[in-house]
Amino acid sequence: MADADVRARLLDAWTDEVQATIVYELIAARESDPRRADVLRALAEIETSHRSRLEARMLELDIAIPDERTVGLSAWRRLQVRLAPVERLLAQQEAMEQEIAAQIDEQPTGDEGTDRLLEQIRDEERQHTVALGQLRTGAVPVVERAVSVEGPQVRLTRILGRERWHRNSGGWISGSEHRFFRETMTITSKTIAIAAANRVLRSTGSCSWRFVAKSCKVRILEDHSTDLLRSKARSAR
Repeated sequence: MADADVRARLLDAWTDEVQATIVYELIAARESDPRRADVLRALAEIETSHRSRLEARMLELDIAIPDERTVGLSAWRRLQVRLAPVERLLAQQEAMEQEIAAQIDEQPTGDEGTDRLLEQIRDEERQHTVALGQLRTGAVPVVERAVSVEGPQVRLTRILGRERWHRNSGGWISGSEHRFFRETMTITSKTIAIAAANRVLRSTGSCSWRFVAKSCKVRILEDHSTDLLRSKARSAR
């Protein structure tokens, strides 16, 4: 389990990455130059990769990953991003990236694994400030695309988070998650269903609930049938 300070820092960093991704995507949608828009989308992808790495660390420390929709931009901030001059928005993001990097330098958590991850993110945030400064001068910087580092557990947690968002006022889980657990719970426990879903994700990399649920049900039924056959074999001895 993580201590309170490490938990708070990881959650704050995760929130920053979610919000930065939204901002970069909104600015990219306003950018008339397709080359500059592509740079902004690349920055958004890198922020998403930061988020994935933070989520992986949070899972290692048994920290629950929040629903991303609970930490979106405020209405005022979203209005600013839609209406303020693009150059001003770039300057704001540049200042925020510098502030995040400085905080990581000045306030280590004391947890070796977390600090190592935050330092890696810090180095990439500093590269962002350089790219944003170049964009503000009218240049088109070269930004390397992020490589996805999402593991199966992170993908599964994200799928579950998206589906839980659609609960109705009565509190029932709706959508594909509800159908999945309604079917699998008839033959097994939710814990086993989650484990089976993880196996599907590891072997296929799919993020489709329809595919995961169908494959998962088949695997659980196969495991259940195997257990029954073993039980009958033991009884016959």
